[in-house]
Amino acid sequence: MSEPEWISHRGLDEDCTENSRNAFRAARDVGFNHLETDLRSTRDGRLILHHDPDLRRTAGHRAPVSALSLDEATQVQYRDGQRILTFEDFAEHFNDARWILDIKPEQGERTILALKDWAQRNRCEDWLIAHARFLVWQPKQRMLLEKTFPGAHLLADEKECRRAGLAILSGLPQLGGIHPQRTYSLPPRFFGRSLFSPQILEQYHRKGARFLAYLPETREDIERAILSGADEILINGRPLNP
Repeated sequence: MSEPEWISHRGLDEDCTENSRNAFRAARDVGFNHLETDLRSTRDGRLILHHDPDLRRTAGHRAPVSALSLDEATQVQYRDGQRILTFEDFAEHFNDARWILDIKPEQGERTILALKDWAQRNRCEDWLIAHARFLVWQPKQRMLLEKTFPGAHLLADEKECRRAGLAILSGLPQLGGIHPQRTYSLPPRFFGRSLFSPQILEQYHRKGARFLAYLPETREDIERAILSGADEILINGRPLNP
């Protein structure tokens, strides 16, 4: 059984704020070669990394990220003293890792166009398509990203993952709409039933799809994901030592 790909969810935030430079540096230090982060755009069309639509949880500010200019956003101080990480800074310091870029739906079109502008200015459209995968939440935004970055690898969204998972659990995987080469995810459990099992994952692999274990928190769930044959594990903590 091959070792799964370990993906750091917003960086390793044991001692720092998620989606920050220190969080991603910590993730790289413990061995992650694959980083997941959240993209949002400022009022003036610049890219920053932040999960929530506003800054209340991370910085104690009610301001929506989309209403701030880049200068205003980068003046905000997180609770640990760091400042918001711009995508340009992230790309400069962590371009030796693979990425999953979660395009948050609020102002998602603007975010996609800002990403296009960044890629064109840096002449790295092909590099971005080769090194990053994308998660897009709204159909129109998905179409825009596919048009903007032809050949980009998009992860199955929440609706696709739910459909595939329910079809498999119902014993009707042929109704799951599972596509080859697409990556689907499931959480550890559904109404108390463990979803990380070889029998369930086999249904994805039969279709030529990949399976991502989504945020297992306990060691038991992480080990179950490994033993079930998960291709990738997205995790908040540290990867288990082989």
